[in-house]
Amino acid sequence: MTQLIVARINVMLVVILAVASATPAFAQAASSDQLPFYERRGEGWFWYEDKAPEPKEKKSEMAKSPPAAAPVPNDDELDLAKFSSFQKQLDDAMKIATINPSDKNIVRVLALMAETRRKAAVFTDAGMRVAALNPMVDDRYNGQNVRPPNPAATAAWDAASRQSQEANIKALAKTHGIFFFFKSDCPYCHAYAPLLKRFALRHGLTIFPVTMDGATIPDFPDAAPNNGIAGRFIDQLGIPREQFVVPFTVLAKPTAPQEIVPVGFGVMNEDELSERLDLFAREATRARSDARSPGWQAPAGTAAALGRTAAAAGVTPVRP
Repeated sequence: MTQLIVARINVMLVVILAVASATPAFAQAASSDQLPFYERRGEGWFWYEDKAPEPKEKKSEMAKSPPAAAPVPNDDELDLAKFSSFQKQLDDAMKIATINPSDKNIVRVLALMAETRRKAAVFTDAGMRVAALNPMVDDRYNGQNVRPPNPAATAAWDAASRQSQEANIKALAKTHGIFFFFKSDCPYCHAYAPLLKRFALRHGLTIFPVTMDGATIPDFPDAAPNNGIAGRFIDQLGIPREQFVVPFTVLAKPTAPQEIVPVGFGVMNEDELSERLDLFAREATRARSDARSPGWQAPAGTAAALGRTAAAAGVTPVRP
């Protein structure tokens, strides 16, 4: 009997050893999810699982990549930086020397000013060389409608300009007339009247003289009294009534009462009249050919500014 028990024990030991060699351990024989909670105490206290520490985050691609290189300035930016630096040196030196005019500070200012003149001379020489190769930027080129500096070219330019002015004013005389506002006791009106009359006769312009005080002057004995037209004109032009002065010359178009242009206040010579009327004619032509051009308009306040400027040139204040 004892031998039988021993034999059975040996068989059980063999079976146990065989099972142990086939499976690592009881904890590995079944997953942790299959074990009861009291068997899984190693996972955490009171069912709170202690998670394994997460691996350190990998550095981002941006951290791994090298820093972006600063943009390389172009030639213009480099030149502007040099100019700003030089300008600041001169400005700072001038300020320092103004507060502390020591020999050292003044010499520094004079040296920088001499350097400025040298740079200007280099620019002038380069400009002459470039202009010689590019006539469109040369002020001696007659095609850009700029008065040339050469005396011979100036005379030719003036002659051509006068011829163009004459043609423009004669064309303007066919559609426009001049209103001349004056007072009989205004000495400047008496001085201006014969000049204006002579200019109008030479260009075929019609003069509409308007007397502000009801009396006439020798060159315009048939002047019409002011019936309110002066007030309408200055209101339309934006002239404060307290600033209205005579003599006052206005260009107007009888067929278009809204087209009123102040030619000027005070006494003007024939050259000034020609230049102003020619300017209006050219602006009107440009406006007809280019819809974007507004032509010669008189915004509110423009004529009033002309009146204040002309006060020293010889005008007489008057209430319209």
